[in-house]
Amino acid sequence: MSSRKYLVGALVVALLIWGPLDHAWPAWFAIRMGYLIAIPVAAWFLLGWIWRVWQPDAASENRFERALGGATAGVLVVLAILEAMANTHVGNTMYVRTREGTEAVGDDIVMRGPDWGNVFMLLIAAGFALWFSVAKRESKQ
Repeated sequence: MSSRKYLVGALVVALLIWGPLDHAWPAWFAIRMGYLIAIPVAAWFLLGWIWRVWQPDAASENRFERALGGATAGVLVVLAILEAMANTHVGNTMYVRTREGTEAVGDDIVMRGPDWGNVFMLLIAAGFALWFSVAKRESKQ
């Protein structure tokens, strides 16, 4: 995976998680699709221009990918630690079984203690990012 793909993929995930979403807006779907397509495409072309100016060789590209993977793993571990130290989390009073799994139909309530499922998932994602940063890669030369 090239560093450009990694950076644009991380941008798309960040936009999916933290992007604006308000179903009360008129044409909210067009707005969401617009920024989920326009911003990554603009970032792809901007990174392409940066790569043409910078002209990294395979070794520096490899180091940059490893640094990105390590930084991602570090951020995910810090988020897992912060989640584990939380005093409260939001839960639900009732779930029903549907064809696709379960759905929360009750009231959202504040529960004491951290959500250990989130901590576990963040640590798994951090492990994958760390593995990506230290995994042996085939030379493309």
